[in-house]
Amino acid sequence: MDYKALLKKSFDLTIKNKFLWIFGLFAGAGMTFSGMNMSDFTKKGPGMDPLFTKEQISAFLYSHWTLVLWIALGLLVLCIICFIISLFAEASLITGAAALSKGEKTDFSLALKKGSQYFWKLWGLGIMYFLIILVGLAISAIPTGLLVLSNQMFIAAFYGVLTVLAFIALAVIVGFSAPYAERILVLENKGITESIKTALILVRKKILEVFIVNLILIAFSTVLAFALAIALVIILIMLGLLGFGLWSLSNGLGIIYAFVLGSALFVAIMIFKSAFSTFKSVVITEAYEKFKSKP
Repeated sequence: MDYKALLKKSFDLTIKNKFLWIFGLFAGAGMTFSGMNMSDFTKKGPGMDPLFTKEQISAFLYSHWTLVLWIALGLLVLCIICFIISLFAEASLITGAAALSKGEKTDFSLALKKGSQYFWKLWGLGIMYFLIILVGLAISAIPTGLLVLSNQMFIAAFYGVLTVLAFIALAVIVGFSAPYAERILVLENKGITESIKTALILVRKKILEVFIVNLILIAFSTVLAFALAIALVIILIMLGLLGFGLWSLSNGLGIIYAFVLGSALFVAIMIFKSAFSTFKSVVITEAYEKFKSKP
């Protein structure tokens, strides 16, 4: 495979068809709260008292449990909405990129209309892969836990190491095959199980090319993340000095400047994120089309 041509064509399609960026912004959208830890609110810093004690937090939760419940339900609904939007966006991005790759005319509304037809099938595909991962975890964790409870530590350690390695292999296989299963499902209009099987066969036959494509995308993501971080630091230092000057003249000017600067940076990051997400999706779609044309 000519990887240079693959990247160049994907880049050209991404730059020339900016309506795809809207799909790229929402494709894969999700929310995670794993970074939040309740203990963070009760930690003591050097010479500092905790912001809230555990007793205060417990009392608040007990006396405002309905508010907490409504907030939790609201976050759940928001996550579901983000997930639904991401499925529409992913399917539309795939159909739009494939049409443009073939030289067909398309736009935002056409790509969305065609992509929305595969919403439920993509949902089912996601559930199927989730169940595969869940079963893999269960096979690894449950017997290991039972062996530990029965004090068979050596066997538990041996079985645990083997199943963890097997689970890592399973996760890699899922990571490699899932993007192509999505494209098989959407572009070939195949069923869920058939798409997974076809994707596995494709990855097995084209394992080296699939690995290189993923490696290139990981390298691009890493380099761009570092470059973006460095650029943000430089910009914040330069513009921060100006903001400090405005703050010294007037607190109001400083606050307005900080709000405008923060909003501008947020918009810029979202645009960059949507463009790069689109580029990655187009690369995988282009790679799939090439794999399909040269079995």
